[in-house]
Amino acid sequence: VLPILFAGCRASTHVPMHQDVPAKIPSTDVIIGLNQAEIYAEIQQSRISQGTGGGALFALIDMAIDSSRSKTAETFIAPVRNAMNGYSFGAELQNSTQEGLGKIDWMHVRSVKQEQPFNDELSEKILQGSSSSAVLIMNPRYYLTPDLATLKITMQVSVYPISPDLKALASQLNPNVDNPLLYRNQ
Repeated sequence: VLPILFAGCRASTHVPMHQDVPAKIPSTDVIIGLNQAEIYAEIQQSRISQGTGGGALFALIDMAIDSSRSKTAETFIAPVRNAMNGYSFGAELQNSTQEGLGKIDWMHVRSVKQEQPFNDELSEKILQGSSSSAVLIMNPRYYLTPDLATLKITMQVSVYPISPDLKALASQLNPNVDNPLLYRNQ
């Protein structure tokens, strides 16, 4: 049995959900945007160039070490992939999400769908086509640690306002965010 870690992805702008927002969301569509077809193994990046003060030669050494580690990781992850043949991470996540978010009354989840592959263009199309008042988009990644002992799942989660009232509220609460958001865990 593999231990599982859940963590948010790092990025530039965290947008906390204001305490007044949940009461103003009458309906939510949930989208799981998958861009990963199979599990992979994380590698420990070489940092020789950092320890030596940099330089082109040490950067090339780092690249060679990272390439070797990637090839080794691919060799070791192959049996794991074979064992997972027929397992759908997306379907499992969709079922878990439907069940879990369905218990959060204020979200009023109307639907949970997965999209693969997922990109900005599809995201924009989904946001424009939604008839819910908000859309929650989840972008997961799943991989094994370099020692293949732990399954890590990271996820960017964003809640976008769709209704005019929620868009106005998001702009008022988060005036420094370009695209109105009700929440982002980045």
